[in-house]
Amino acid sequence: MFTPGKPAEVTNYNTVINNEWYHNKTPSLKKYEYTPEVEKIIKFKLPEERVTSEIMTSYEYTQVISIRASQIEKGSKIFITNYSDENPIEIAKKEIEQKKSPMMITRFLTEELGEIWAVNEMIPPNI
Repeated sequence: MFTPGKPAEVTNYNTVINNEWYHNKTPSLKKYEYTPEVEKIIKFKLPEERVTSEIMTSYEYTQVISIRASQIEKGSKIFITNYSDENPIEIAKKEIEQKKSPMMITRFLTEELGEIWAVNEMIPPNI
C-alpha cells in the first residue's frame, strides 16, 4: 500500500501469478489447453461447373490490384510491355485491362466448396 513519505512496495510479478488465491479470483489467467482445428479438405469446382458470375467485385478488384502492386514494387516481373508509369498501382491496373495478370481469385461457396478464377478470364467492375 502506498503511504506518503514511504517508498512504494514492490511485489514480484511471478509471486502474484503463482499465488493460488490470485488464480481463483481471476479464472481468465488459468492455463487452458489448446487443441488445433483439424485440417479441412476444400473441393474446388471445375471451370465448366462454376456457379458464380465472371464479373469481379469491387472488393476483389481492389484486393488484386493492391497485392499485385505490392509484388511489382518488390521487384516481380511485369507482364505488360509498354508501361511508362513508375506507379505500381497503375501497372497492376493495366495488366488487368490487357488480360495479362498472373493473379487468381478464390471464391468460397461453403466451408468445403470453392471456385478458382483467373483474373484474366474475369470482367473488371466499372469503377
